[in-house]
Amino acid sequence: MLMEREARIQAMENHADQVAALLADFSKSLEAYAKGQAAVNKLSDYYGSEEWYRDFEASNQGALPSDLKCGVLSEDQVYNLLTDNYDLAIRMLEIATQVIKNY
Repeated sequence: MLMEREARIQAMENHADQVAALLADFSKSLEAYAKGQAAVNKLSDYYGSEEWYRDFEASNQGALPSDLKCGVLSEDQVYNLLTDNYDLAIRMLEIATQVIKNY
């Protein structure tokens, strides 16, 4: 019985250590994600704007340097990034809802 208790306490200590590390890591990642939303908003504003269309046309006409990275002018890259960001936000809401319900 004493051995079971000690094993249980040790297991719970291991869980507590794991949770503490996860929370610290997630807190840092969440802070970086929140700060990164400014870049997401800039991409969102640019994508589909008149400026984007002008840049897109310049790319299609070969008016840009051949070594210029132009992935943001593809029709998929920015859309996919914005969609991934949206999906991640929904996932965080779903997880947060479960955490709150289980508190």
